[in-house]
Amino acid sequence: MRKLSLRFWVPQTLRHWATGIAIAFALIPLCSAQAPQKRPMTFVDMMHMKRLGATAVSPDGKWLAYSVTTVDLAKNTKTSEMWLQAIAGGEPFRIAVARPGDGGVEFAPDNKRILFLSGREGGQQIWLADFDPATGATSNPRKLTALATEADNARWSPDSKSIVFTSNVYPDCAPITTADFSTGNQCNADRDKARAESKVKARIFTHLLYRHWDHFTGDTRSHLFLVSVDDGGMRDLTPNNPHDVPPFSLDGGGCGCDFSPDSGELAYTDNIDPVQAISVSARIFTLDLTNPAAKPVQVSTSAGGNFDPAYSPDGKYLAWRSQARAGYESDKFRLAVYDRQARTVKDLLPNFDNWVDEFAWAPDSQRIYFASSVTGEEPLLVTTLDGAVRTVSDQGEFGDLHPLPNGSAVVAEHMMDASPSEVVAISTASNLPPGKRVSPITHLNDALLAQFDLP
Repeated sequence: MRKLSLRFWVPQTLRHWATGIAIAFALIPLCSAQAPQKRPMTFVDMMHMKRLGATAVSPDGKWLAYSVTTVDLAKNTKTSEMWLQAIAGGEPFRIAVARPGDGGVEFAPDNKRILFLSGREGGQQIWLADFDPATGATSNPRKLTALATEADNARWSPDSKSIVFTSNVYPDCAPITTADFSTGNQCNADRDKARAESKVKARIFTHLLYRHWDHFTGDTRSHLFLVSVDDGGMRDLTPNNPHDVPPFSLDGGGCGCDFSPDSGELAYTDNIDPVQAISVSARIFTLDLTNPAAKPVQVSTSAGGNFDPAYSPDGKYLAWRSQARAGYESDKFRLAVYDRQARTVKDLLPNFDNWVDEFAWAPDSQRIYFASSVTGEEPLLVTTLDGAVRTVSDQGEFGDLHPLPNGSAVVAEHMMDASPSEVVAISTASNLPPGKRVSPITHLNDALLAQFDLP
């Protein structure tokens, strides 16, 4: 577009001066036409914004998978779709095997398959598909689980041979195992059917924590399951447990569990106190997956809540978010690190004043990246194993952290006060100031935000 050039002169008389002013004002619309006028944001605009969901990064650090939810105001509906995009740059494209409403995508550690959650054949189940890391192409979708109680929060084992997930089951039914799958599965199906067909819809509760936000807990409890990718063999890892695993948490999500790097052990969160409504003392347990007769072992030591266990990549440590005091739901979340050989737990950041909201191990197992709220922001920080903390980036709010395998950056969700969440790459290079390390990867709402006159 040609640039409009205006030249003015010094008028010799009042008449000339008035004529010059008239000409200048006449040309203002021409200048304005070069750049559209921005406008205030409305409620309808907010509903038109695309919502970023859960993200996943491929093991080689080349691909980003994420879900996007769009709102249809006229139909009063929300629809989620799964997308794939090269982290180094390129246009996003829909994951070919996914359908609207699918979610929970995770790359297999061997980079040959993905898993995702889909209800395309009824209840939500785990599905697998082949993945081509060279092109990002997905193919050959097939259903792995067929539970009457459905499946959620699926996560790969590091050897890509099995998947852990959660399902809400009736704990007094027979455990769902490969040896007697039909008995336990049918018991749960019959209980659900009887409740649905009963003409009595009233419910009687004799204990607290009978409702979580907008739904009743009922008689089912969340259990952890392990399923073999090769043959679909399955077992309930927390059979007959009367508690939810993971326990209900105000800020938690996912399975609340993690595999050891050798896939032989699982760490998870459980609250075994008899009255859940007056207890926040969730604890970290480990379970030997190589021995079907093994019992869980408690490794956390604090009296407060302990959540989100994560093994270091070298397998030497297990870290989690920990509260010190029992019965105090708003206690500060600290970063606890368990030395698996010495069997000792320490508060890694005893002098850090703020909460550790979430964290992720660096590939070298010598550092931990974490997000922490302070003065209206959620900066990304990093600590060494001796507790030395420095800021990686301090502009906006960071979450859903994925350190790249080469250690060059952390892929994360990023939200600013003037823009909704997008996925960015935060450089870990020490020669860059914290304010210059963020590079956008997704651009879900750029076109819409460009129309607004935001304060």
